[in-house]
Amino acid sequence: MADTNFTDYVTPVPAEWLNYINDYAYNSGSQAYSVASLTSAGKVSGATATGTGTSSAVVGVASGAGWGVYGNSASSGNGVYGNNSSTGNGVYGYNTSSGAGVRGANVSSGYGVWGWGLTGVGVYGQSSSAAGVHGVSVNSHGVIAESDTTSPAKSAFRIVPQNSEPTGANAVGDIYVTTAGVLKICTVAGTPGTWVSVGAQV
Repeated sequence: MADTNFTDYVTPVPAEWLNYINDYAYNSGSQAYSVASLTSAGKVSGATATGTGTSSAVVGVASGAGWGVYGNSASSGNGVYGNNSSTGNGVYGYNTSSGAGVRGANVSSGYGVWGWGLTGVGVYGQSSSAAGVHGVSVNSHGVIAESDTTSPAKSAFRIVPQNSEPTGANAVGDIYVTTAGVLKICTVAGTPGTWVSVGAQV
């Protein structure tokens, strides 16, 4: 396919996106992008993207309210599928402002984001200064932890024990577990706050 310019049609995939990919692939010299066919509606079908070295196979850019990359599935397939067989990422989201690197939304009874692990972790969250995972709900639980209710091999929820009392700024309701297995709760906010044992544990 020669270097060309796509006409802007009203489609789920904006022509601006296609033009950016086309320019990135043919003018930078570091990408390879082959398209089997383009429909009259401007949709790409049978497309393959290949990046070599540190280059990107697909780059999606949105300057307005649209999508940098849009995936849709009307059946049991995947709108967007990412796979990794080494130490990289099947799908990687990156954000430098107040938005989201990766966001999932659900308007029915399914899941906005669903993580599944065969032998590893289904969903993993990590942060250096904020919450690793933050769950919020308007009319239900922010976070639900569940294990096998019939014959569980593990508890539904675990707090990793700490060697000492937290020394930073703590709020009422913060909890931790000592290495002796004593559950502590913060009852007065402060640095480090006031901590008391929960119930008759000692």
